Amino acid sequence: MEYAKLGNSDIEVSRFGIGTLGFGDKIDQRDADTILGKALDKGINLIDTADSYGGGESESALGRVLQGRRDRVVISTKFWNDEQHDRAYIQAAVEASLRRLQTDYIDIYQPHHPSSKVPVEEILETLDALVRQGKIRSYGLSNHWAWQVARVHAICEENGWHKPIALECCYNLLNRSIENEIVPLVKWLNMGLLVYGALHRGLLRGQYNEPGNEEHRPEAWYYLRETRQQRLKHLTPERLGLVERLQDIGHSYIPGGNSRTLAFHWLLSKPYVSSIILGGSKAHQFLGIFKHIVDGAPSPEAVIVADYSTRERRYQPYENQFVTDML
Repeated sequence: MEYAKLGNSDIEVSRFGIGTLGFGDKIDQRDADTILGKALDKGINLIDTADSYGGGESESALGRVLQGRRDRVVISTKFWNDEQHDRAYIQAAVEASLRRLQTDYIDIYQPHHPSSKVPVEEILETLDALVRQGKIRSYGLSNHWAWQVARVHAICEENGWHKPIALECCYNLLNRSIENEIVPLVKWLNMGLLVYGALHRGLLRGQYNEPGNEEHRPEAWYYLRETRQQRLKHLTPERLGLVERLQDIGHSYIPGGNSRTLAFHWLLSKPYVSSIILGGSKAHQFLGIFKHIVDGAPSPEAVIVADYSTRERRYQPYENQFVTDML
């Protein structure tokens, strides 16, 4: 397993991380323990969670399975309440997360989304204070637009506050929009990039191209409570045709490969991607993904062909989770 340093911090994360959206809900305690054990065996140290996952149950489940293992992992968690999101809320939220996680500190703390209600200065000043108090080692940003990230850095520079060390956002072969502004910005600011959605809601597993699976509901869509019509809009002929092309590339250039393997090879080839956050709602999904983790250098031929085949996926709207302005 390779590791990447996040910005100017002393935090190093594995190139793959574990996303725990389903922990404490779809994934019970025993399976969570199994997943974490297998991940540690693979050299994975980044664990990504949020106080909104299962209403805090994800953090609670992690707190239990991390007993005796805390020094082996980097915990990244997030807070979110757009109506409040102010200093008092953040201070209460971090204390609650620390209790649920059963730890004295959080490695990376992030606002889950930009706030449309609270001045960004108040949020940043509070996060800076939490770093100075030792409750968090650092903080990052999640699902922010490039202009918001740039503004955050400018405000921190002006006030002498700690700056964010990483940005978390969606990135995969079918959604490359961050390459236009976000990627150049994080490289210029020397920030780490944590990416989720590597398989694009399961499309890059390839199973939706198989006969009879046109209406199959990916687990991620269950969490988003999407209707059948909303789900099917993702299964367009154009997208399914591109996935079929990526399946062929995976088979042709990677021994035993497929579109899922190719998706990971492609992301690992990007030096600006610090860590790829793996997700799943069942233990067998994580264990299956672990088999596709790349040990060694990605196939350069596969990466080049995949990059060319999906080049038009750069030119689409940035798929942030919520349309909000940090004003």
